[in-house]
Amino acid sequence: MGTRSAIRSAMVTPHEAEINLDAYARLVVGLGRAGARRDAFLASHGLDEARWQAIDDGWQARLSESLDATGDAATVPPFVDAYARAMERAQCGESQIMTFERFVQATRAAQQGGELGKNLERLGVGIDDYLRASRHYTLAMTEDDALAETFRRWLG
Repeated sequence: MGTRSAIRSAMVTPHEAEINLDAYARLVVGLGRAGARRDAFLASHGLDEARWQAIDDGWQARLSESLDATGDAATVPPFVDAYARAMERAQCGESQIMTFERFVQATRAAQQGGELGKNLERLGVGIDDYLRASRHYTLAMTEDDALAETFRRWLG
């Protein structure tokens, strides 16, 4: 088995079958951004605190075991490298852009008046996520008239 397939097969053990390394990294990054909306964020991913803790404990144990198994401090274990790459992908701005449909829903909530943060929170959307999506889709709509028309039509 090559190194790449060994890493891939080592990413998900039977008790972790519900989540792979990339999904885990996205959840870690999302939870870091969720702040006080942690419970809502977990719920939006079909998790509660206890289930998340079990998943997190499993992945953290795998990372620790991988680090402990390497006798050479200068060598990055393949699993740790795979985790670092997954975290990098998860932190990439494009991977964190909500769907266009979700952006339209959030824009409707933002237009309701009152406190923006509370309006978005009711949808489980953070202000940072909304602003990131707003930048992304505003640029996209300046280059795509059909998308801009869809946005106007969906907003009503």
